[in-house]
Amino acid sequence: MKLYYITFLLLVTLSVKAQESTNDLINKSFSTKVGYMCQETDTPNPCAGQQIYLELKFKKEKVVILEKYVSSCNKVNETEIGQFKWSLLKNNEVKIYSDSEKIKYTYLKNLKLELSNKVLVGEKIWEHTEPEKYVFIENNTQD
Repeated sequence: MKLYYITFLLLVTLSVKAQESTNDLINKSFSTKVGYMCQETDTPNPCAGQQIYLELKFKKEKVVILEKYVSSCNKVNETEIGQFKWSLLKNNEVKIYSDSEKIKYTYLKNLKLELSNKVLVGEKIWEHTEPEKYVFIENNTQD
């Protein structure tokens, strides 16, 4: 009976811990800089460069994923990659159930996410180079 009680307490503690971790993401928005590009122009153009950000907006069951392009003149263009179901696995991996065709040419492709000590961390696997790590910063507001 004592073993049963200890096992029950352990299971309750683990499920509460997992719930706390999920709550670290729900109704929050996170972003990270994932790249940049510069367009070649005939004449000098101070707005030819762009920083590229990946933004994740978590809801209870879905995550909205955007790529944001911010020009060197602070003009912002957003492209929604999609809205996908997500879950937090026992190993703290954030699993996004995306459509491989929708993400084929995006920074979401081959991106592994993990919640580590309440910090969202990504690792992008590139085909011919070393993996790249990203630390997502929580945004102050979520639309």
